[in-house]
Amino acid sequence: MNLLGRALSVLILMFVSTNAFANGGLPIIFLANTYAFVIGGILILVIEIGYLRRVFPQTPIKEIAYCVLKLNFWSTMAGIVVIPILILIFQLDPIYFLVDSKTTKSTMTLVWWASFSLDLLLAYIATVFIEFKILKRSSFAASCNSKVLLRHVWTFNLLSYIVLVLIVAITMWVLIE
Repeated sequence: MNLLGRALSVLILMFVSTNAFANGGLPIIFLANTYAFVIGGILILVIEIGYLRRVFPQTPIKEIAYCVLKLNFWSTMAGIVVIPILILIFQLDPIYFLVDSKTTKSTMTLVWWASFSLDLLLAYIATVFIEFKILKRSSFAASCNSKVLLRHVWTFNLLSYIVLVLIVAITMWVLIE
């Protein structure tokens, strides 16, 4: 298979319905609302490019944007493989509670939010370390102290995740209304 075929295969896999909450939970947003998914993806890029632009002001924005695209691509790819395995180990997803016919709607809502929170936490931790490893190898961040760089990765991903949680909450509120 040529490079274009491989790239298309990877893109198709990214959009397969899955419980992979890689890089801020974009797949769950995609399932709930495609518009929110697109907005969430754009906001992640804007936040991370803007953040790194402030940390590395001498670096051309094109180089930072390319790096951010690469960071997010690889963290999402890893999430598609790793996060579902971790989710199955913890078995908190609502599907496991649907089998019990006595489960109430309020219990299901609580289980869904608990599951989403755990999935998002696992994705956040995985994303930070994947993106840190990749960013550390970039030409503009290579000279930065590792501890300082890791703190920056924690921070810009935290900002991204806060925005994504707000999008999920708004999406769920709109769906409920």
